[in-house]
Amino acid sequence: MYRAVLFDFDGTLADTLPLLFFSFKQVFRKYAGRELSEQDILDLFGPTEDGLLEKMIDKDKLDEAAAEFYHLYEDRHAKYVMPQPEIEQILRDLKERGLRLGVFTGKGKKSAEISMKRLGLEHFFDAIITGDDVAHPKPAPDGIHQAIEQMRVSPSDIIFVGDSDADVQAARSAGVKVIAVKWLTPQTVDHKVAPDYLVKDVVEFREVIHTLGIL
Repeated sequence: MYRAVLFDFDGTLADTLPLLFFSFKQVFRKYAGRELSEQDILDLFGPTEDGLLEKMIDKDKLDEAAAEFYHLYEDRHAKYVMPQPEIEQILRDLKERGLRLGVFTGKGKKSAEISMKRLGLEHFFDAIITGDDVAHPKPAPDGIHQAIEQMRVSPSDIIFVGDSDADVQAARSAGVKVIAVKWLTPQTVDHKVAPDYLVKDVVEFREVIHTLGIL
């Protein structure tokens, strides 16, 4: 019987990609003099937002660029990131069932806090692991190990839910089952490693977790 569900954030609980694209494009144009496409930005993903800025922007401009990035990210959040009532209901149902819930995201702590607060999601989670909390980002399993420890469960007690191939690889490395979802950003899903379950929408997700005895 599963006792905990661990979620990725970007592309799984919230469609933050449009906001990230907008904010990074503005900052890279102004502070690095570069016009990057959405695919260019996706190809940079792995480090936190601060890590991406450090890769692209000279040190003497970095503090100013980071301040502007987070201003844009927070100021335009309501415009670019829509609430997901069906996904929020899943969290509510899982919590009411007594499941422990966690997040393991590659986002940095600052952007994760902004998004969770703006979307009213922070109160659902017993553990929140960000890219700032791990030595090695996904596909390394560090964050899953931390979540297991914080939620006081074993790998067999927990299932990970994410949208990317890195999520699936991290789960495999941690020895936990994984559900891959493509309900928010299907265009980014390219699973070189097969997940245990692949679902296209909330209805299919509910069917899977019902079969597993989670809901």
